[in-house]
Amino acid sequence: DAYRWVRQGEPAVTGGGRPVYVDAVLVARIQAARIPGDTAGRLYIPIDGGPATLYWQGAVINGTWRTDDGLRFVDQDGNELLLEALKVWASFLPDYADVRVQ
Repeated sequence: DAYRWVRQGEPAVTGGGRPVYVDAVLVARIQAARIPGDTAGRLYIPIDGGPATLYWQGAVINGTWRTDDGLRFVDQDGNELLLEALKVWASFLPDYADVRVQ
């Protein structure tokens, strides 16, 4: 009932050298667009919600995310899953990015 955090192929560890585990992983999709005329190449990224996948207790749950009074996840049936009680790794990825689950 936990997910191990792996960073660049290596297991992430705490300051004390212990492996980092989380209860759930949220892959939240965002829309990123270049800011017109910005020579530095910065992106406009609205952080208000969109499609998402939650990996929790061995299940893959599709739904949406939003930021109403904190980070929220709602499954496809309209049920809000409470994330406050969980240690969640949230990853916000552009909708064009590929995700590989192992």
